[in-house]
Amino acid sequence: MGLREDHRRDKEQRILAAAESLFHERGFEATTTREIAQRAEIATGTLFLYAKNKEELLLLIWRDRIEAVVEQAFAKLPAAPLPQQIAAIFSAFLDFYAKDVALARVYVRELLFPGEKSESTSYTFAFLQRLQQLLEEAERRTELQPDLPLPLLSANLFGSYVMLLIGWLNGSVPEDQLRPLLLASLELQLQGLTPHGAAR
Repeated sequence: MGLREDHRRDKEQRILAAAESLFHERGFEATTTREIAQRAEIATGTLFLYAKNKEELLLLIWRDRIEAVVEQAFAKLPAAPLPQQIAAIFSAFLDFYAKDVALARVYVRELLFPGEKSESTSYTFAFLQRLQQLLEEAERRTELQPDLPLPLLSANLFGSYVMLLIGWLNGSVPEDQLRPLLLASLELQLQGLTPHGAAR
C-alpha cells in the first residue's frame, strides 16, 4: 500500500509540474490536457484520475502555496490596529497573485464560482474561520464591541477585499490604488464597531 501511494504521489507531482510549466509557457487557455499528459508522460485518461479539468489542476498547483501565504501572513501580523492587520493579510494574497496575474484570474474565478464538489469552497471557508479567530482576538482586546456577529463580519470584510481584487484583475482598479483603497474600505466597515466608535 505504501509503494502504491508513493507511485500515485509521484505521478501527481509529475502532472502538476507539467501543468505548471505549460501554463507559464503557453498560457492557461492555450494549454490542453493532452499536452499536460504528454509532458507528464502519462495517458490523457490517467490525468483525469487526478483532476477533472485544468482549473482543478491549477487549484492543486497553488493549494500548498496559498496555504503557505495564509500561514506566513498570520504569523507576521503587524503590531497595529485591526484594520491594518487585516489589510496586511489580504495584501499577502495580492503580492502572491501579482506574480502571475493571468493565472490569478483563473484561480480567483474558480474560487468564486467553483464547480460541483470543488475543494475551493473548503479553502475559502477555512480562511474565513482564521479571519474570524483574528476578530475574536480583537474582541478580547476590546478593539471590537462585544457580541458582534463575527462570522458575518468576517464574510463582509472578505467581500470588500474580493470586490477590490476583482476590480484589479479586470483592470478597473489601478494597482497603485489597490492597497490604499483596501485599507480605507476595511476602516470604513469597522468604524463604529469599536467601543469608541473608530477603527483606527
